[in-house]
Amino acid sequence: MIPLESLSISSTVSFSYIDTGKPSNASYTTIFAIPGLGSTAHIFDQIHAIAPAAGIRFVSINRRSYGSTTAYSSDEVSILIKGTEKQKTVFLSERGHEIALFIDSFSQKYQLPPISPDGRTGGAILIGWSLGNAVSIAAIAYADTLPSNVHSRFSRCIRRLVIHEPPSEVLGFDPPTKHWVPLLDTSLPEELRMPAFNQWITGYFKHSDLSKRDLDSLSYIIPATFRPPTIFNMSEEQVKKNFFSGPATLLDASWINFKAQFLVSFNKAVFDPNVRAKFSRMKVSYFSGDVSPSLGPAVFWKVEDEVKERGDSIHCELIHGFNHFPHWDEPKRTLQVYLNGGEH
Repeated sequence: MIPLESLSISSTVSFSYIDTGKPSNASYTTIFAIPGLGSTAHIFDQIHAIAPAAGIRFVSINRRSYGSTTAYSSDEVSILIKGTEKQKTVFLSERGHEIALFIDSFSQKYQLPPISPDGRTGGAILIGWSLGNAVSIAAIAYADTLPSNVHSRFSRCIRRLVIHEPPSEVLGFDPPTKHWVPLLDTSLPEELRMPAFNQWITGYFKHSDLSKRDLDSLSYIIPATFRPPTIFNMSEEQVKKNFFSGPATLLDASWINFKAQFLVSFNKAVFDPNVRAKFSRMKVSYFSGDVSPSLGPAVFWKVEDEVKERGDSIHCELIHGFNHFPHWDEPKRTLQVYLNGGEH
């Protein structure tokens, strides 16, 4: 088991993370991954195990209030729960700045290889998975308000932004009418919502013909039985390490109120020509699984439509056999998708 390390980005904030270390190849690629709601940096342990042999340095980062990463202050908690629109915009930009500062500090500390001339090796790939996309996308969107020297280094090192199956709200979209999430179902006893959510979100869902792009064809509540939920492929010790049930999980539910801010952040990071010009070496990839909960295909279709309407600035792919946790159940395939963004 790779131990957690810690990196301070300011006098008040430090992040705990897992680093697979420098591989043997000189021009290696570094992947920075941000976990989603209720998950810790250990949720990527199956990829941690194979990354060095693949010549990849893989760094998974605990978000604020997760693990030993600095907890939110009382003022930050107040904004997350009931902030004004302006306060929420500043809050989101600050969370993005923290990720950028972490990557910049880490890159300088370990002298990470730059992007190669052909753009195929070196540099950094930034991955947001599920709710983790809230801060990874914001890191790109709000980089222009970083100190100029940090902005310059950060924009030069990012080779690819990977948007891995976010919930609709994290991109500023409305959820499907039939969308259901156990964590938000007040008819369930409060103490059962998180355990129910973990079994539901890790399941495999049998949807109808996805080629029709019909929301009524999606399975919203009951996972299928053709493959056990990912959580059943974990030992009790792994479940304790991978999933976090502390106050941060409840706070994460408040991100649902940031939909307007998320829409601005997503549009800036992906479609704003000025932002993309600053990140001139960066490609953007979006992928979801075809047997994920309904959020996978539903949000994928919405993003695909946005890209077609506004210009082909993202490579989008719905991947056969992937649920919401392919990095645990299918680590080799997932690592390849992270590296090439699904592009062949």
